[in-house]
Amino acid sequence: MVWFFSRNHYTTARSVWGFLLAVISNFYRTALLPQWFGVTADGTDQSAALQKCIDSANGAVYFPPGNYACKNISLAANTTYFGAGRASKISLFQGNLYDAFRLGPNKSNVTIEHLFFYGDNLRNASYSVGGRGIRIYTDSVGQSNSNITVNNCEFSDFGFGAIRVWTNTSKVWITNNYIHRIRGSILGLYGQIYCSP
Repeated sequence: MVWFFSRNHYTTARSVWGFLLAVISNFYRTALLPQWFGVTADGTDQSAALQKCIDSANGAVYFPPGNYACKNISLAANTTYFGAGRASKISLFQGNLYDAFRLGPNKSNVTIEHLFFYGDNLRNASYSVGGRGIRIYTDSVGQSNSNITVNNCEFSDFGFGAIRVWTNTSKVWITNNYIHRIRGSILGLYGQIYCSP
């Protein structure tokens, strides 16, 4: 601890420190970190531990820089998933016929932003290898998803496209994303979708 010469300086420093602690604790109270659930962002399959983190989400999940290898992670509703841009890499583990993230059925109010989704497609000759980055889906009649935002993400090297949105999904905003080196359709859209570059 730093001590100041006057009582006023000490009081000011203590109140600033208290403010910073309040801001930090508020962030951690609302945003979970995968590492708290045993996730190691080292490129090895972390699907089980990452799913535990997502299942415990209480409004936000932050992915610090690292390589999060996973497959078929089912996202929770009413949650924001965000990272540090290209440094927060979501790698599709053994990508054939899998999705990195899945959303649905009956999931709403989800935001995904500042993440880099990587499918490892171009290392494989097969069209089907590489899966998808995000799949937003419904299984049957009467199910729906709504208010989904995918913003400022990057998608690369997927075999089945970057994002797939199925029927009975409304109010999906796909904005300011960088999508490249994709086999198949870049976006599979079957709903009320809003896209911008």
